[in-house]
Amino acid sequence: MKSGDSPTGPKCKLANGRTVTNLASYNFYNLNASDHIKEKAIQTLRTYGVGPCGPPQFYGTQDVHMKTEADIAAYLGTEGCIVYAQAFSTISSVIPAFCKRGDVIVADAAANYSIRKGLEISRSNIRWFRHGDMSDLETQMRKVVQEQAKQKKLTRRFIVTEGLFETTGDCSDLPKLVRRRPPPLPARVRVKVFRACHVADTAAD
Repeated sequence: MKSGDSPTGPKCKLANGRTVTNLASYNFYNLNASDHIKEKAIQTLRTYGVGPCGPPQFYGTQDVHMKTEADIAAYLGTEGCIVYAQAFSTISSVIPAFCKRGDVIVADAAANYSIRKGLEISRSNIRWFRHGDMSDLETQMRKVVQEQAKQKKLTRRFIVTEGLFETTGDCSDLPKLVRRRPPPLPARVRVKVFRACHVADTAAD
């Protein structure tokens, strides 16, 4: 394996001098090369020092955490925001916060590992639909409705997918998915859409 001797980003320079495309980096926009961000990082270190952790869940809430949450909420036009340590802990925490034992979740078969861990922790009943296949999603949703009608049991039902799939690199048609309400599902269905960091950074709106 060849080693690099430059900052991690979309392009990196190997020790042999060759510049290559880095497909293993989440630094899509090469932000760590920004002089403005570097200066802000230096100012933060001079003010707060260096600790073993950064997020408030581990390190304790500080003013920079609250300002970051307020800035993100204002940017997204939402009432509030919670900063997690990383994307993995975000989705694996949010799913079980909304979905509980007995709920039904119909999830895309290509969902990434953090989503799968969130589904597991929720202890909900999981059904899978073929990746990106809206017809199979309808089939699975109808099966759930029919089974619950026979059992005279009604639970909350969720659809879980990704906007930009980590494992395949393709995108969901979220507007089409939100509009998709096959009979016998009611016309009025409350829909919650969660924006993940990959989509917000690379394919927002």
